[in-house]
Amino acid sequence: MPELRRVLSVLTALVMLPYPDLTYGSAKQRTQVRQAPPSGGESAAQQKCQELAESPDDPSRVVKGVPFESINTQEAIPACQAAASAPGGQGRYQFLLGRSLHAANRYSEAAEAYTQAHNAGYIQAAFNLAGLYEDGLGVQRDVRRALALYRDLPPRLEHPMHITAWVISTSRAPGFPTVG
Repeated sequence: MPELRRVLSVLTALVMLPYPDLTYGSAKQRTQVRQAPPSGGESAAQQKCQELAESPDDPSRVVKGVPFESINTQEAIPACQAAASAPGGQGRYQFLLGRSLHAANRYSEAAEAYTQAHNAGYIQAAFNLAGLYEDGLGVQRDVRRALALYRDLPPRLEHPMHITAWVISTSRAPGFPTVG
């Protein structure tokens, strides 16, 4: 299933290239998706965490971002642990910590960090957490929970998350819930 998600992500990105500003949903939903980036008063640990673990797919990113496979986990994890525990570290830096732990194959810790980021309202964390539930990495495999997380995301076409949710919900593969 991870391969299918990658293929769908690439196809969605290619289809959406001519429409970079196209979004669906209410103005409130679009505001929630476009979370404000940090104020610029980050600590040294927070800045280092951003440089080492920022996602190039995160609409709230403040630096270019690092591809998932290129995260230097030995440096990113301690930097992001310090950043997440600093004042203002909820949400954004919990997500970056989760991403670093995920890249290090420390899935249960990644799920915990993504959950904390999601609970703090960081939208991108819900997508990554859903992927862990979908694949059963660090958590009990729960496709219904993954689908619920995907569905709770604000609707938008710039990200393949809703196509992924559609594929999960319409799949006839064993263990996948079907919709209507």
